[in-house]
Amino acid sequence: MKLFTREIVDCIKKWFDKPEIIVLLGARQVGKTCLMKLLIQELKPRKCRWPTSRTISPDL
Repeated sequence: MKLFTREIVDCIKKWFDKPEIIVLLGARQVGKTCLMKLLIQELKPRKCRWPTSRTISPDL
């Protein structure tokens, strides 16, 4: 699967170190899950602690 670079990724990365929650909203099949997978790959090298209850898995 080829992922295209999106401007929104850079906007979201600016919030990585902030405590606020980012919500991804959008119609079906617009790339929300692909965006989450991309962001998870960006966060993995940071050794982030993942919440344990009812969250998206970092191993998608």
